[in-house]
Amino acid sequence: MVINKTCQTCEFNFDNICVGDGNYRYGEKITNPDIECEGWGISFEYFSQVIDELPWYIKKTYNRGKLYFGEVIQKLEEDETEKGTEINIYDAIAHVYGIPWWELGEILGVKRSVVSRAVCRGTVDKRKKQFAPILCIPEEYFDEFYSKQLEDLEKCREKFYLLHGEEWVMRMREKARDNLKV
Repeated sequence: MVINKTCQTCEFNFDNICVGDGNYRYGEKITNPDIECEGWGISFEYFSQVIDELPWYIKKTYNRGKLYFGEVIQKLEEDETEKGTEINIYDAIAHVYGIPWWELGEILGVKRSVVSRAVCRGTVDKRKKQFAPILCIPEEYFDEFYSKQLEDLEKCREKFYLLHGEEWVMRMREKARDNLKV
């Protein structure tokens, strides 16, 4: 998603009169609303549109209050690069595999607190070696994972379900949910 930083989407455009300071001076008529502006600020309408259209991996973090809107813009710009923007591997697993992190402990053979720590602070080497073959993903995904790798993670998901079977995965997830009730 490319952010449109032109007069069309600027908070300082009032009926094609600039009330900011960028390509036009305060009070000047906007003659070309299609050029990018250094003085651009996002209008409320465009802000709402951007939030609605955010990719899930940015929207989720924003909705949790982990990103300010300026950081959202930065992540969107990063997302347009060759690597994409960095994503928490456990958020990616939850989205692609359909398994939330609090159910992963049962599948990975560890306590939920081990996975919780990995989600928040990163995965220690010992756990990378343990988790990677079970989830059918490369160990380096636990170090850095980017949005442009999501397609590869889909392939890992397919291998995971072929290896373990849907029935076994569902049993482990159910067991994890039962353990939450205790």
